[in-house]
Amino acid sequence: MEPIRTIRPSTSCLYWVIGVSFMFAGFTVRAQAENPPAYVPNPGVALEPHPNLPSRRQSRTDAPMARWMATPAIKMHADAMKEIGDEHWWGTEGAIDRIQAVSWYRRAGRLGHPWAAYRMFEACFFGDGCLQDKEEALGWLMQAADGNVVQAWSSLGNWYSIGIDGPPDFHSAKYWWMKAGSMGDSTAQFNLGVIFKAGRGVPRDFATARHWFQLAAESGDADAQGQLGLLLINGLGGEKNPRLAAKWFQQAAARGETNGQFGLGYCHDIGEGLPRDFQLAAHWYSLAAEQGNQGAQLNLGTLFRRGLGVQKSVEQAIQWFMKAAEQGNANAMYNLGRLYAGNEAGTPDPANSFQWFQRAANAGHLWGMDQVGECYQKGEGTTVDQAIAVSWFKRAADRGYMGAQHHLALCYRKGAGVPLDQTEAVTWFRKAAIQGYAPARVALGWHLLKGIGTAKDEHAGFEWVKLAADAENIEGYVWLGLCYSRGSGTSVDLQAAFRCWKEAALQSNAYAQHQVGLCYSNGEGVEKNEALALAWLQLAHEGGEPVPEPLRKRLLSSLSPLNQKQSDQQLVELRQSILNRKKRNITEALLSIETYPPGRGI
Repeated sequence: MEPIRTIRPSTSCLYWVIGVSFMFAGFTVRAQAENPPAYVPNPGVALEPHPNLPSRRQSRTDAPMARWMATPAIKMHADAMKEIGDEHWWGTEGAIDRIQAVSWYRRAGRLGHPWAAYRMFEACFFGDGCLQDKEEALGWLMQAADGNVVQAWSSLGNWYSIGIDGPPDFHSAKYWWMKAGSMGDSTAQFNLGVIFKAGRGVPRDFATARHWFQLAAESGDADAQGQLGLLLINGLGGEKNPRLAAKWFQQAAARGETNGQFGLGYCHDIGEGLPRDFQLAAHWYSLAAEQGNQGAQLNLGTLFRRGLGVQKSVEQAIQWFMKAAEQGNANAMYNLGRLYAGNEAGTPDPANSFQWFQRAANAGHLWGMDQVGECYQKGEGTTVDQAIAVSWFKRAADRGYMGAQHHLALCYRKGAGVPLDQTEAVTWFRKAAIQGYAPARVALGWHLLKGIGTAKDEHAGFEWVKLAADAENIEGYVWLGLCYSRGSGTSVDLQAAFRCWKEAALQSNAYAQHQVGLCYSNGEGVEKNEALALAWLQLAHEGGEPVPEPLRKRLLSSLSPLNQKQSDQQLVELRQSILNRKKRNITEALLSIETYPPGRGI
C-alpha cells in the first residue's frame, strides 16, 4: 500500500500520510495499461481556474487590495517583513522565536507576500507559533496558491486528497498536483504517480503513473525512484526493463528507500537486471524487511524456508511470514497455511493451517479460497461440508483461478456438494485446461476419449492429454501411453507408449510401473527382459497395483537363480532412482513457488 505524500512543515521531516490501496493481485495480476498517457501540460503553461472549488475558499486579499500590494514599494516592505519572520523562525540572527516569526509573516501576508502566506499556512495548519486553525490555514494556502507558489499548489492537492474538512476529492487534488507537477514539484509528481498507479480517483493508468514517477525520480526523489523501478521490473505501463529497474532501485536503496532495497533483493533473487545472488538478495530483503516492507518480509521468509543465501530455518521463515501477514499480506497468510499443513514446522497442525488459509481467502487470495474448499472437502482442520467446499471453489473459479475450476469440475463429475452433472464438469475442466492447468487437460482429454459429458472426439482427447504430458504431468503420461497403445486419436506406437509409461513409472505411478513390467514381459515397445519385468511388477505391487499370480509365477520360473538375483539388484536400483527423482521434484517444487514480484504489496 503506497501512501500519498502529504502536507509537511518546512521545519522538519514530519508529514501526514494516508493509505492508497495497490495490489496486482494477489499474487498474479500483471496488467498492461492500454490507454496512452494522460495529457500533461508543459512547464510554465497556466491552467484554467478549477471550476469546482467552493466559492468560500478565497485568499486573504481581494482584487483591489492585491493591486495596491503589487506596487514596488509595498512589495519591498512585505519582502522585508518576510525576511524578519525567517530570521525569527530559523534563529539566524539570535534565538528561535516562532511567535515573533508568525507575527511578521502575518503582516507580510496581509500585504500580499505569497511566501509569507505559505509560511502562515504551515504555522496555522500545524499550530506552530500560533493556535492551530485549519480554516485560517486554508485561507492562507489559497492566497499562496494565487501568488503562484508552486509548493502551495502541491499542498492544496494534498489538502483535497486527505479531505481535511470534507470527503477526499481526488478530482480537485489531481488538478492542483497537475499544476504543481508541470512546474517541476517532485512531491506533486510522486503523488500523481501514486493515484494513477492505484486508480485512486482516476482510471488506473500505469503508463501515466510511470511518466510522473520518472519526472520525480529524475529530480532525485527516492520514493519515486523505488516506484519507477517496480513498474519497470513488472513491465507495467511500458516495456519490461530489468536493467533500468535495477538502476533506479540502486539509487533509491542508496538513500534507504525500502522499495529500492526490496527491488534490489528481488533482482538478485531471480537474476533479472542483476546477477543471481541469493546472499545479496537476503541482504537487501533484510534491510527492507526490518523497515516493515511486507514484500521483503515475505520473500525473506521464503529464502529462510529454502535455505537460499541464508541458513535454512523454518522458524525464521514463519517469523517473517507472520510479520508480513500482520500487515495484511495474503500471500504470507497462504504460506503459513502451507507450512502448518505439512511437517516442515513440526507435527502437522490442520486446525492452524485451516485458519491461515481462511484468513488468506477472506483477504481475496484465490489459492487460499481453493485450499479452504479442499479443507472442507477432506475435513482437514474443520468439519466435512461438501456444499461449503463447492462454494469456496466456485468463488475462486469465477475469478479465473484454474485450480479451483478443476476442483469444481471434479465436484460436478462426482456429484459432491452439487448434483452430478458431467456436462458442467466438462465446462469447468475446459476453462482450466485452456489456462494450461495440466490435471484439467488430462480430465478433459478423458471425457473426450470416452464421450462422457460431451461428444466423443478421440483426436481432441489425444491432443489434450498430450499437452498435459508435454507439461510433465504424470497422469498425462499414463493416458498418452494408453492412446499410443490403443491407437486412440493417433496411430498405434508401442515404443512411444512404453516411453510415456516409463516416465510416469519413474515418478512412482503404480499403474505405469505395471504397464512397464508388462512391456518388458511381452517385448512390446522394448526388448523383452523378464528380469526387469519382474522388478517393475514388484514395484507396482508395492505401490498398490496387484500383479496376477500366474504372471508372477511364469516370470519366476523363466529366470535362472542368477537372473533372479539380477532382478533383485535391479529392483534396488529402481527404488533408488525413483527416490532420487522424488527428491529432485520436491526441490524443484520448492524453487518454483512463493517468490512474489515487487509492486503487489508483497
